[in-house]
Amino acid sequence: MADQERRKHLNALKSLKEDVIRKKEDLADINNNSLEDAVTTAEQAVARGAELGCQKAKEVSVQAELLRNLTGCAAEKAGKLGLNKDRGPMDLITALRAAFVHTSNPQYDGEHQPSAFNWREFGNTVAPLFRRATGISCIHGPLDVKPKERKVAAKRAPRKPLGEMQRPDVVAEIAADVDKKDTDRNMEVMWNILRAQPNCTAPYGELVMNHRSFAQTVENQFTLSFLARDNRVRIEQHATLGLVVRALVDGPGGQLSEEQSQFAITIHMRDWEGFRGCCPASACLMPHRSEDDGQGAGQAQGAAQAAKKARR
Repeated sequence: MADQERRKHLNALKSLKEDVIRKKEDLADINNNSLEDAVTTAEQAVARGAELGCQKAKEVSVQAELLRNLTGCAAEKAGKLGLNKDRGPMDLITALRAAFVHTSNPQYDGEHQPSAFNWREFGNTVAPLFRRATGISCIHGPLDVKPKERKVAAKRAPRKPLGEMQRPDVVAEIAADVDKKDTDRNMEVMWNILRAQPNCTAPYGELVMNHRSFAQTVENQFTLSFLARDNRVRIEQHATLGLVVRALVDGPGGQLSEEQSQFAITIHMRDWEGFRGCCPASACLMPHRSEDDGQGAGQAQGAAQAAKKARR
């Protein structure tokens, strides 16, 4: 019997919830008191559920949704009241006289005859507003959880004053060397390798190709493009070697041109695979760069010295 009553009560709560959703515009209207009646009905239903012992998750969830929807209607109604900023205290007094002064002229009588205002009826009307409101009745989280302690801010040690710069020229040179980018180092390595070749000329594929890394092959392309941009190298078509790169140096070996040059080329993985078949690993001039920056520079210096010996 108790289970049947609880099922009926649950169905009644669901019906109330659907009514609130369906009549939301009417409940949020500031020109009627339908929201007050709906809240009273909902509170009676919740009290009835407490008498029946409705503590299951589904029953508590329906009650919470009902109260949440009513709260949303109340918030919307309060927002509508706040939009009219022309309302003042006199408007409230006028409305109270119209509701609780039951004479032929409630505004005049309410102002000049204080006894004409029905204070008993006014008190009975506002008394429900001071009742205990239905609130949350569960605890969030376990009871044995201790509040988190605020972390103590670590005190920073006072910074030591910077020492006076004794040799600005040396410090400037060290800073410039530290700030040198990888691209600048690669340009220097490629430039030294080119100058060490016979006639300062090397085949294009042998200069930029890296058998072990497609990414470093692309980096070598960028390095060569920067050298061409700075007018330090020239890319020419050779009768037997094909595309070659020649370093533009001062002196008998070459002449530095003042014209600006631009080098551009596209390369894909399939192009790199083709280069690997045409250019053996032993002929590649640019060294493979590992995580240690000094390793590639040392290999480049060794390659340049070997090329100079071969030219002699």
